Amino acid sequence: MLRLRGASSASPIGARVEYVAGGRVVARRQVGSTPGCTGRSWHAVHVGLGRIAGIDAIRIAWPSGATQEVPGPLPVDTALDVTER
Repeated sequence: MLRLRGASSASPIGARVEYVAGGRVVARRQVGSTPGCTGRSWHAVHVGLGRIAGIDAIRIAWPSGATQEVPGPLPVDTALDVTER
């Protein structure tokens, strides 16, 4: 699970996330709004990666236009918090 927080008070809704493993993008997700999430500062992204043992990097394109990469190796089946820089 990836929990995203936008810069200052900006919402991460609309952020695009790519998971990279084995030198290729293995999953893409876009952060959407969730009913009842009003007032929450973190928005979660869940992805199933099957038999993939680890992630090489996570790339995030924020709604502000900024891009950010979380370098790996990153373990699967864990929670990771990322705040926009």
